[in-house]
Amino acid sequence: AETIAVARKQELAAEKVGAGVWEASTDSVEEVVKLDTKVEGNEQEETPMHKKDQKAVTDMMAESMAEHRDKQKQRQEDMKVRKEILQGAEVICVTTMSAGGDILRDFNFQAVLIDEVAQATELSTIVPIVLRGARQLVLVGDHCQLPPSVVSQEAQLRGLSLSLYQRLANSGLEPCFLDTQYRSHPVLAEFSARLFYQNALKSGISASSRPLPRGVPWPNANVP
Repeated sequence: AETIAVARKQELAAEKVGAGVWEASTDSVEEVVKLDTKVEGNEQEETPMHKKDQKAVTDMMAESMAEHRDKQKQRQEDMKVRKEILQGAEVICVTTMSAGGDILRDFNFQAVLIDEVAQATELSTIVPIVLRGARQLVLVGDHCQLPPSVVSQEAQLRGLSLSLYQRLANSGLEPCFLDTQYRSHPVLAEFSARLFYQNALKSGISASSRPLPRGVPWPNANVP
């Protein structure tokens, strides 16, 4: 009976903790964990062991609350230090979802730039736009490349694999096209230029600046 009573009172304590009563005094905790002495309408005497168990539970709760307060204080101090560091930065880099974090709640931004936005889902892109709104919004991406990765087939069918960049392009908003690439071998870039960009993509590097990798018997030395 005592074990059941303790469990019951611990549940009540947990409910009060959940309601934000961590700052309660030790006396309040003792009151929360006080054991029932009524069993089926009869009074039950508190034995020395009974009182010992009650004190053990009281001490445990008090220790738990003290530990919680210490951790909460440490989290607040850490948050304060992080905000001070961020306030001294000119540029803050985060993921689209992290942009909705509490640490950025009090910040005002002049501009929001989202990179690789064509590979981000529309919902994730909306997070920094809505929660961290700015005077200027810059979307950088390429809707001719890979779309957002959406595992759920149902989500794809419902249009959740469409990026905000693709939606704007489909709506007639003309993107600013950067027509010169400096990464790939010109021969590799020719394929993409012909298939996706109507030959509008040019190469800003020569074939000699992209030599063949060593140790690989390449079938055609002119076409890497």
